Amino acid sequence: MSEIKLICTDIDGTLLNSEKKINIQDKIMLQRAWKEKNIPIALVSGRFKGGLTFLSQELEIPCVYSCFNGAYVEWQDKVIHDTKIDINDLRKVIPVIEENNSTPQIFDLYDYYFSKYNKWCPHQYAMCGFEGIIGDLNTQLDIWEKENYSPYKMLAKNSNPEELKKTKQALLDLNLKSLTIVQSADFIIEIIPSSANKGNTIRLLADYFNIKPDQVMAFGDYDNDKEMLMSAGLSIAMGNATDKIKEIAKYTTDTNDNYGIAKAINKFVFDDKYDIK
Repeated sequence: MSEIKLICTDIDGTLLNSEKKINIQDKIMLQRAWKEKNIPIALVSGRFKGGLTFLSQELEIPCVYSCFNGAYVEWQDKVIHDTKIDINDLRKVIPVIEENNSTPQIFDLYDYYFSKYNKWCPHQYAMCGFEGIIGDLNTQLDIWEKENYSPYKMLAKNSNPEELKKTKQALLDLNLKSLTIVQSADFIIEIIPSSANKGNTIRLLADYFNIKPDQVMAFGDYDNDKEMLMSAGLSIAMGNATDKIKEIAKYTTDTNDNYGIAKAINKFVFDDKYDIK
């Protein structure tokens, strides 16, 4: 196996436990990888930058930010990749989401937007720690269009699995080649630029750090992690991952509640040097 020179980790269901917190053992092992082995840590997520910076602060080490499934990638204030979603595409997507009883949500780099206050607002607040912007989304699109600005991502949210399934199919039926439609949780569909996926992040960062993809360790748990795991030399599924992700990964570690990241780093980076309990 190649020497690991970059660690990429998904966030929800992977770095964060079921209480949406970072386990202390995972934190310690990620710190050791950076401080003892000079291995950069990349937070690879569908989240926006505002939803990742506080995690880097909690880890107390510098981290690569790969936001919106790789649409925006940054390392130590240097932007490595930046691709946005087209306003005209959003105008087509919003009514389809709403017609299928789902809730649209838009993200730019630091803020999130809802058309009105709903049950998803406090859920998002709990994840990032600040309130988003509430107002008519089409009006917001008009403002951005005049400013020649575009956001990065839209979500469709629905706690009803059947309605979410219908929403996803309706979005796919639009056949917008410039967009990727992917489910990232039981209640979330992500709409991102087609050029953005977590697998591209592996290739971009490998090139940036002048390493091979074979030297990348990647952790994931859900369908939107598929490309990342397939692109990394050492792909690791969490114990709580979907069966599909476990089939793709080369190794399955413990769950996100039982220090799965720490145990895998200890095994593959430190040759089981540390006692993980």
